[in-house]
Amino acid sequence: MNFEEVFWLIGWIEAEGYMSRMKNGRAPCIDGISKDEDTIDRICAMLGCKKYFVKLRNEKWENTFRFRIERLELGTFLFNASSFMSSRRQQQISKSLEKMSDDEIELLNWQKSLKSKYFNFWLAGYLEGEGSFLPGPPSNPNMSRIQFQTTDEDIADEISAYFGVKYHKLTQRGDYKIAFSVTKRGSEAVKIMEKLLPLMSSRRQAQIRKAILSYKITPQRIVNAKFNKSDIEEIKAMRKNKIKVRKIAAHFNVSHSVISRICSGKSYVSENVNRISYSSHCNDHNSNDVE
Repeated sequence: MNFEEVFWLIGWIEAEGYMSRMKNGRAPCIDGISKDEDTIDRICAMLGCKKYFVKLRNEKWENTFRFRIERLELGTFLFNASSFMSSRRQQQISKSLEKMSDDEIELLNWQKSLKSKYFNFWLAGYLEGEGSFLPGPPSNPNMSRIQFQTTDEDIADEISAYFGVKYHKLTQRGDYKIAFSVTKRGSEAVKIMEKLLPLMSSRRQAQIRKAILSYKITPQRIVNAKFNKSDIEEIKAMRKNKIKVRKIAAHFNVSHSVISRICSGKSYVSENVNRISYSSHCNDHNSNDVE
């Protein structure tokens, strides 16, 4: 495996994997289940293990696939992977390795700085397991978003910092663990989706394409328009005659929020405001990559 594959795998295991130790105490074990067969095929190719079909209890449920690998050599991988995982996963790994001798664990000198270099691959693996890629609502189709929930606050903190947003603590229900929610919306979310797209399973790629399409097919409207004095007077006169804001916006081919700000005097006091359309904004964002 190259580093890109390693960090993708670490991210997926963080989200969906389970780490334990064989009953005989000899070898650590990694176990994972997914309804994305191509994802399980990818992991099996990386680890050299077999794929299993999980028998369903209900015929209405989607097909599910599983992998399970038990090897002494996994000790090295898990020990070094723990540096890039949440505190909860580190505890699981520590427990799975506690009976191994020092000779069985060959320390690989991985530096934590590697995670920042390969963070997109780790993030793709994590969001493959835990993320959602959603189109914007009908009222605001340009608010395509990436979101996920986790009970690991350190993971929520790390990814939200990368997204440039704050994570939110959800209300605890009963005896369940406290969960944290992270959401990234808008053009920056679309940029991240485009970066992650080739690294995801076919099902996730379909979700991402739908979310991106929602952003790009928005009809052209003017966010900031250059109105002359007569335009401003006409808009205010139309509003004074009780013509609805949305009808005025459609007449001038702008968003209704632009008209509202003009009528309230909050914006467009100057005549020298540049026109910026959604379509040009999309073109701008398409030329930029996520670092």
